Amino acid sequence: QEITFQFTYNPFKLQVLPPLPAGAVYIDDVYIVPIADKFFDGFESGDFSALDWTIAGEQGWVVDGTDPFEGLYSAHIQTEDLSGTQAESSLDLSVELADSAFIQFYFLAPVQMPFESFNLWVDGQFLTPLTTEGGGWTEGGALLGAGSHDISWRYARNPGGAPENMFPPAAVWRAGEAWLDNVELLAATPSFTEIWLTGDFTANPWVLGGEGDWT
Repeated sequence: QEITFQFTYNPFKLQVLPPLPAGAVYIDDVYIVPIADKFFDGFESGDFSALDWTIAGEQGWVVDGTDPFEGLYSAHIQTEDLSGTQAESSLDLSVELADSAFIQFYFLAPVQMPFESFNLWVDGQFLTPLTTEGGGWTEGGALLGAGSHDISWRYARNPGGAPENMFPPAAVWRAGEAWLDNVELLAATPSFTEIWLTGDFTANPWVLGGEGDWT
């Protein structure tokens, strides 16, 4: 979309103008602040009550203080809490958006195939695996269009169904558990600010047109 500030001298093409001082227009502090659905859950309630969370499959997800990204609590799941081969627990969130938005979250997932998997699904479609492979907390996210969406953080034990006594040795960093924290819905359109601290039009992609000179 384009936004235009247009100044026109004598827009009604009058033949005689009143004796006024020379016209001038000043513009400052231009902001575009996106209005969108927003929410945040850092699980600081100590449970899943802050948003309309649901758990599908086995009830493996809990909120605890074992390793939060921030604050005291995070959502947590462990492979050993699932009953057996190909057991799955999905932490789900349904949203209704008036405009496009970005779902952002932080995860810690020292998980490894074939022992377990941790994946992000949106609207029943696989989006990306979530694993930190020995690293620390990592930011994840997905862009969502306007409308209804179902977001799922799916954790599965032995998703391939292989005999567990045939598994290869695990990596030293594998812990067989995952944490989720600071789930936030953000406006997809970034805010725009222009206060002309540069003294010119270089801070943003302004286009100057017409006969007059903007300075």
